[in-house]
Amino acid sequence: MKKDKKLYSIFIIAILIDFTILSYLMYSNYQLQQKVSNLEKDILKIEDRLSQQKIQFEDVNEKVSDMIEKEKTEQYYENLTQEEKSKHPTWVEDDYYFDNSSIEGKTSITEDKAIEIWNEYRKNIILNDLDEYKVKKVTTGKVNPTNNLTAGTGWNEKKADYERNAYIIYCSDVDDLSSITGYVDMYTGKVIGGFYGGV
Repeated sequence: MKKDKKLYSIFIIAILIDFTILSYLMYSNYQLQQKVSNLEKDILKIEDRLSQQKIQFEDVNEKVSDMIEKEKTEQYYENLTQEEKSKHPTWVEDDYYFDNSSIEGKTSITEDKAIEIWNEYRKNIILNDLDEYKVKKVTTGKVNPTNNLTAGTGWNEKKADYERNAYIIYCSDVDDLSSITGYVDMYTGKVIGGFYGGV
């Protein structure tokens, strides 16, 4: 009888030990899961911060690149000699394109002269292929002067808020798939803008 009680006590103690170990393991597992969950949340927060920082860095990098490009362009123009500037209206101040001087007492240049000026501009300034793009049509009208043919980048593009009388010269390739149109001021004889076209 005493032996049975002893065995029974040992059995109860074993069960209690097993229960204690199981409870400890379950609690440890719960704690571990909580730590993993918190760690995953922290990782998500870090990833979100890194993503935001990446976007901010790309934005700053783009702005810095634009500033550097602008500074390089301005420095390049400053280093040109006066003789080079006089030969290339692209490198002259915006007064070249935006000359709104009076036409009183002035005589309009001829259509042939306007075409000659436009072709010289295409050849020397925007390096346009005169053989590829032929003059197809010339009309006259009022236009707003712009420097968009030589602005290079959007930050430098300008358009006047006034109109000038101009020859509007349309040029295109053989199949009319691409074109370029230029404005030549009828009284100053300057190229005062234009635009590219195509299908």
